[in-house]
Amino acid sequence: MHRSRTLCLLVLSVSALSADLRKARDLELAGSIKAAEQEYKADGGIAYAEFLERRHHPGAIPAYEKLATASDAKVKQQALKRLIVLSLMDGKKKAAETYLSAYTAAGGTSLSLNTTTRPPVSTGMTEIPGPIRSFSRMAALSPDLTSEELLGALARNIVTNG
Repeated sequence: MHRSRTLCLLVLSVSALSADLRKARDLELAGSIKAAEQEYKADGGIAYAEFLERRHHPGAIPAYEKLATASDAKVKQQALKRLIVLSLMDGKKKAAETYLSAYTAAGGTSLSLNTTTRPPVSTGMTEIPGPIRSFSRMAALSPDLTSEELLGALARNIVTNG
């Protein structure tokens, strides 16, 4: 889950960074996390909340919530957008709906939640000719796999190794 959060972060444009934020980013890239945090915190904007999110800090959501009350509509929308995504990734649909209504009230129009549920996917059956043990060895599958796990592991190996 944490990797997906990191992947979902917006990338800051180097040309758009102020001198303080550029210094904070350089400190972070150099490994001086505490010093970078102080620089981001001094700015107090969306970059600080993103920094906390990248570090999986529990203060990230409160930082975004504070920004969601900002007077600047663009900052408010950015913060609410991240809160919606973080809520959905944590499985908190009610919180995401609350943030979405605040987002649309703030003038945001690019997001919506799909409330329909899809039926579960049927796994079906596949017949494997010959002994399973030989097939598993040939397909580089663990002999400890159950019959329900076999097809998924085979698919993963095909995607990964070709």
